[in-house]
Amino acid sequence: MANLKAIRKRIASVQSTKKITRAMNMVAAAKLRKMEQRLMAMRPYADALIRLVEKLNYHVETAHPFYVRRERGVPLYVFISGDKGLCGSFNSNIIRLGRDLVKENPGAYKVVMGKKVRDAFRRMEIAVEAAYTDIFDPPTYHVAQEVADFLARFYLEHEDVTEIIIVYNRFKNSIVSEITQETFLPRMREIEEPKRIFLAEPDMSSMLESAMKEYLESEMYRIMLESLASEHGARMTAMEAATDNAEEMINELVLKANRERQSMITTEISEIVGGANALQ
Repeated sequence: MANLKAIRKRIASVQSTKKITRAMNMVAAAKLRKMEQRLMAMRPYADALIRLVEKLNYHVETAHPFYVRRERGVPLYVFISGDKGLCGSFNSNIIRLGRDLVKENPGAYKVVMGKKVRDAFRRMEIAVEAAYTDIFDPPTYHVAQEVADFLARFYLEHEDVTEIIIVYNRFKNSIVSEITQETFLPRMREIEEPKRIFLAEPDMSSMLESAMKEYLESEMYRIMLESLASEHGARMTAMEAATDNAEEMINELVLKANRERQSMITTEISEIVGGANALQ
């Protein structure tokens, strides 16, 4: 009887867990749809901005510093994880790759975004130049501006920085995301020299500076949205798998409880029959 009570208590506990994982799955799915809409709306704007920057850069006398490549130095890595867990391997993949990249480039500069990668680097005693946490609930353009401005200043002030590489989970669909190492700075020319010449006020250089700043901020914001959409997708998938596992465990426990109950009934019947035979 005591064993049957323990099994039923276990069933109740797993059922409670199942309700939580199902609710978290639904919340993640709702947040993913919202984030996906924002991301799809952001991508065309970022593409249009870089085309404008490219056209302006062709009409200035000297190339913008963000287009000048540096031959010697070390990279600056920006690692982006989530602030929360329960999302499968979303955070651990970034942390693992970050650890490997740091080992390969011990002199590299590091910036982290997200509590999970910050805490992991602390445990591994990896020093960072800056850490941004509590920035994804919800992600704001203001934070993207702050991070982009910091990276741009750091690149200009440290001539030993050859490139700024952002390591994050790029969103593909609700199930799939891929870890991406994307070069933030310096920029690469992406279009051919434009044939059309246009006028700019007050001048080309000022307009290029303003457009470049806006582009870097929007690009950082897009990357933050990509990472957060990937996190919601990973959490939705993980919670769906957890719900399915809970359902499977409940079925096994119910079967086990039925067998235990049947065994108890059989034992009781045997005892009754044995008692009746003894009385005869």
